[in-house]
Amino acid sequence: MILTDTQYTRFQDYIRVNHLIFSDRIVQEFFENPSNIFILLQTLDGDTKAQDELEVRFRNHFFHIRFFKFLTSTIKFSAIGQIRRYKKMEGRDQLIFDGPISNDGDTTTLGEILNDIPILPEVDLRSSDPEYFHDYMENNYLADAFSNLTYKQKRVITLKFALGLKDKEIASLLGITPQAVSKIRNTVLQKLRRVIVERG
Repeated sequence: MILTDTQYTRFQDYIRVNHLIFSDRIVQEFFENPSNIFILLQTLDGDTKAQDELEVRFRNHFFHIRFFKFLTSTIKFSAIGQIRRYKKMEGRDQLIFDGPISNDGDTTTLGEILNDIPILPEVDLRSSDPEYFHDYMENNYLADAFSNLTYKQKRVITLKFALGLKDKEIASLLGITPQAVSKIRNTVLQKLRRVIVERG
């Protein structure tokens, strides 16, 4: 929409009279749209429908600004949280594989002990930790329900869904049968589904 010279002059006069209102950046941005200026001029002429339309448009404009700020803050604080979690995990209990594991005179090293462990499916220890998996759950109801599971249930769910292991591989890691893994998984999924349906 293009304003006539008369309409533009009238709007400028209105700004001068109401300069305090128009010193606000949100108001200035709102009236960058010529159709909003046109509706304001109609409102000044006593058109009540135009006044209602102007109020709706301004509320929407204000909502978009606040929503954008909310999204920006959410992304910023999520990134900060992610960096903190990463640094916390990075500095946790660093191990020395060629040093003795105790101070009581035993010279056995951690590396020697690890070499004696049978080879199982390759697992990223950090992402197989249920607490690490729990920290990345975005659904609060799911996270609460997950925190109420037994440690074994948490391990099965983490190995299955965080690492994508098969029941047979999970059974080898945990020293139980694949049937037990399947039973635990199904029980937990029913429990989690019930919690989400009840609260969600």
